[in-house]
Amino acid sequence: MKKILDYIEVEFENMDNVYLPTKYFRELILNDVRFNYKLLTNGCMREVMVSYGIYISLKPEANIASLNMSKDGYFFDLKNGDLFERLKQNDILIIKLHYKDNSRQDFYVDWHEDYSGQNSFQSAKFDEFGQMVVEIRKRALLGKRRERNEDSI
Repeated sequence: MKKILDYIEVEFENMDNVYLPTKYFRELILNDVRFNYKLLTNGCMREVMVSYGIYISLKPEANIASLNMSKDGYFFDLKNGDLFERLKQNDILIIKLHYKDNSRQDFYVDWHEDYSGQNSFQSAKFDEFGQMVVEIRKRALLGKRRERNEDSI
């Protein structure tokens, strides 16, 4: 039996959330998913799924459609109503898949925090079609280092 997605929730490091209907995604790929164990503050261990390779491509209209999409009654206050600028802060923590049968799967992202408080494994940029492309993987860090080195030449 196939499960049908209803919407995708993106949770950021500061606990902000944005909810996007699937129609605004051009593509979502969660690769290299592994089960890890996380120690909680109450001393319990929790099993979590971590995706070590994430690729998200959002259609241009997703930038407007995401406003006021909170399912929990919170208003998601985006600076100038700009989701894409928010994604460039490189601090996605969890991708939550919400299905039409009311079930949910949470995928934590591979996180490497640098001095700025951002995930250095994450990159966000526009492609040639005006779509926002977000990648989270170790290769993104290597690309950023290459860009910095090329800028200094």
